[in-house]
Amino acid sequence: MIAQEHILHVTTPEAWRRGAETPYYEAESLATEGFIHNCRPAQLRGVLGRHFAGHRALVLLVVDSGRLTSEVREEESHGEAFPHVYGPIDRAAVVSVLPIETDSTGRFTLPDGVE
Repeated sequence: MIAQEHILHVTTPEAWRRGAETPYYEAESLATEGFIHNCRPAQLRGVLGRHFAGHRALVLLVVDSGRLTSEVREEESHGEAFPHVYGPIDRAAVVSVLPIETDSTGRFTLPDGVE
């Protein structure tokens, strides 16, 4: 089960491994938009459908927002408030890295305890 203080970030396995020797993870959106997109568990399916259709394998970073050194702001997008991290995500704040795969129909299979 995902704890209340946890936020979620979806990325590719390759992007997560990039810079693995550093203490921080930086998504491309940090450079292009100034923040890293995150969501809550109830928002995950919508995020996957809107932004990751066609991907076969992804990873879900479960982030303890209380361990982040970067600011988290709740901001509206798609009519909902989403957590945005204004700076890199401390790898020490990532409490789990869970696989997200697709079934034979292309539907995402979420890790246990996420939905």
